[in-house]
Amino acid sequence: MKLLITVLLVALSTSAFAQEGWYNVTPAGTYPGLRGIYALDSDNVWVNGEEGIILNTTNSGTMWSEISCPVTYNLYNVHFINADTGWVGGDNNSITEIMRTTDKGLSWELKTLSSASDYGNHDIEFIYGNPGEPPRGFVTAGLSLVWTTDDYGENWVTSPIGGCGANDLESICFINKDEGWFVGTPSATSEVSIVHTTDGGQTYDIQTNPTDPDIKLNCVSFATNLQGVAVGLAGTILYTSDGGQNWEIRPYSSNRWQSVFLTQSGQAWAVGANGNIAFSTNWGYTWTAQQSGVTCELWEVFFVNDNEGWIVGGGIGYPGVILHTINGGVITDVDDEINTVREFELHQNYPNPFNPSTIIQFTIPPVTLSGVEGSLVTLKIYDVLGNEVAILVDENKPFGTYEVEFDATRFSSGIYFYQLKAVDPSTSSGQRFIQTKKMILIK
Repeated sequence: MKLLITVLLVALSTSAFAQEGWYNVTPAGTYPGLRGIYALDSDNVWVNGEEGIILNTTNSGTMWSEISCPVTYNLYNVHFINADTGWVGGDNNSITEIMRTTDKGLSWELKTLSSASDYGNHDIEFIYGNPGEPPRGFVTAGLSLVWTTDDYGENWVTSPIGGCGANDLESICFINKDEGWFVGTPSATSEVSIVHTTDGGQTYDIQTNPTDPDIKLNCVSFATNLQGVAVGLAGTILYTSDGGQNWEIRPYSSNRWQSVFLTQSGQAWAVGANGNIAFSTNWGYTWTAQQSGVTCELWEVFFVNDNEGWIVGGGIGYPGVILHTINGGVITDVDDEINTVREFELHQNYPNPFNPSTIIQFTIPPVTLSGVEGSLVTLKIYDVLGNEVAILVDENKPFGTYEVEFDATRFSSGIYFYQLKAVDPSTSSGQRFIQTKKMILIK
């Protein structure tokens, strides 16, 4: 596995704190379009895309590992159930297959689902049911085909959804092992683009797409069994508050939307053509724009909580891109923040280059986060391969400017990186700030 250093906004010296919205964490170098993303938590994220590319980070996108892949066709989707076990799939026009790893991507096992041609894999989802049960997995492919598994993908069976139309199903969303929705491309003979199941895929019912004629839907996301959003071509955004019994067109723009993600608090993000991001705070009923900083196609959006999310995109003449936010993508005015001076700040170490020790200085503003004064701060050192080699700070820090000495007597000459994270100490996922800088040890 090849480790790649992330480029943060402008080289390695640009802040990315709560006021910044979305920032670019694409690894250095040029990569083909990136199409699928899945985050287990704030640190562990998997990305895949064109030409069989697979990337993984275990430190919130600071460093990326390029994972060896046995195929070279385009990969569109990825899903992991833990740090070791996951699946990826894509556009093999000869057969329909899925790849599984149980060792963090060190090796991959190919599973053939169908030997028929032109059945490229469009989406993968695994969802847990009762405690102790294995997750139920779903895969969609061309011509309205769906496969399910209840043994971690060892065996797959075809679902009877084939009777619900004759074109591609693009997206899956299940809220539990039994109830879920599929959306896709309406067929020429039957305008079917939304199907629903309440028995884990044993039977399906057709739901009405209110566009006329049915417009292709690229993605669906439900937060509860009632609240859901679907997006697609021609600026289509559909909203439901009754589980899809009634879908309502919510006009926002003429943009081509590729993906949508809805959280249980009612926040939603849609991404698509020309780097467009739309944001909703009321379950997808009304939308406003967010700034992505890119102009390429954005293919998928994924959030681990209301604040931290990821977007992948690129291709069609653009290099691959990975965007990250730790505040929901909302740009706010620092001056409006209560009890905030200006911002967190990580200063350049001095001296630099150094031998054998250097001073690292950082500033914590006088903030009160979730009722707790100060911030939980970590300051870590990484080598050029992305290995963590030292932890200098790991504690709650009140307002102030701090200096920490890094003694590199036992380290060899070379480039090192130091990273400051400041998080809300009253939560497990309220990350507020992350910044990385480079330093050089010369002996």
